[in-house]
Amino acid sequence: MHMLINGAFTLAYLSTAVIVGFGVHRGGIVSDPASAVAIGVSILLLGAMLHQSAVRSRREKLMGAAIANVEQAQSRIERDVASSREDITMLATATEQAMRKSTPDNYDNIVAEVRTLETLVRQISEAPQGHEESPFSLAVDAVSAPTVPDDIDGERLLEIIRGALNDNRVDIYLQPVVSLPQRKPGYYETYSRLRDANGALLEPAKYIGVAESTGLITAIDNNLLFRCIQLVRKSQRRKLDFGFFCNISHFTLKDTSFFPEFIEFMQDNTGLAENLIFEFAQSDLEAHDRYITSNLGQLGDLGFRYSVDRVEDLDIDVEELVNRRVSFIKVGATTALNALGDNDEALQFYRVKNALERSGIQLIVEKIETEEQLVDLLDYGINLGQGYLFGTPRLSRDI
Repeated sequence: MHMLINGAFTLAYLSTAVIVGFGVHRGGIVSDPASAVAIGVSILLLGAMLHQSAVRSRREKLMGAAIANVEQAQSRIERDVASSREDITMLATATEQAMRKSTPDNYDNIVAEVRTLETLVRQISEAPQGHEESPFSLAVDAVSAPTVPDDIDGERLLEIIRGALNDNRVDIYLQPVVSLPQRKPGYYETYSRLRDANGALLEPAKYIGVAESTGLITAIDNNLLFRCIQLVRKSQRRKLDFGFFCNISHFTLKDTSFFPEFIEFMQDNTGLAENLIFEFAQSDLEAHDRYITSNLGQLGDLGFRYSVDRVEDLDIDVEELVNRRVSFIKVGATTALNALGDNDEALQFYRVKNALERSGIQLIVEKIETEEQLVDLLDYGINLGQGYLFGTPRLSRDI
């Protein structure tokens, strides 16, 4: 079959050459018919060469345009990676200094955990660049994933924590904070979740105590801070107006080696202030620690806002919150409803709520789990809510 096709092409080519040659012979250009056919063949060969040259030129232009597009994409990726490396270098250096000073005997064992931050940057640079429709994707319900057993002993728990940090088994989870009654997400609170070698989740309630007592909590905090910064940057590039609450423990707030470096780092990243909100417990605010007060004041001067959670005492000094640059305060649904069920406490709750609103501080009722709780809270004019009713913490696969 192939031979027949090739023969047909050859016959057509020679026929065309003969026709051209016959035209040359009839035109009187040459008298010899054989020479005329040879000229016809030459003319066809010249035409074929010109056509091939034109095709090659077009291909080269298309390839040049494609290469230019690839080079532009590579340039953008390299800029993002360079920015990430600058971030991680600052955070990792500050954390190493903190670990060396606060736990000198344990430093060699801890430094490996701190270096997991550098692993994060490497993974970002090596990750495939797929289509992205949002700054983060939510998947895998936190409560449906397997968890580490509650009866695990302390030594094994510490082993899991260190292994998770060493092998980058630290995930960031997001839970929405919604406007009421529309239930539209406007903010997300970020959480760290560690995984053991088998993928079982280790939630904060299980590891916080051990992490604090062994000096690893700062490394975990720094990991979460780094993830939050990357999440905010990507959200801002896509012009998505979400705020992200990032929790900071009092150990990190009081870290005399790390926090000054962190403040210096944030001086060069004040553009994050619009969407990044640092969150800490009411007990940390009321401790009146001079060093914490100074650190928060410096970050506040840069434009960063704060959120106070784990509020147990509703006897709140709103003026102090304003002075500390607090923009949000979170009260648990049970605490709020218990207060509203008592006449005297309800009056105090309304005073605080009205004072917060006049001062521009937004009240968020968290840990709302049932429709009944929500109905009761809406009767009292609650505008922002958080809890399992609106969404459980879910894994972000963005970073």
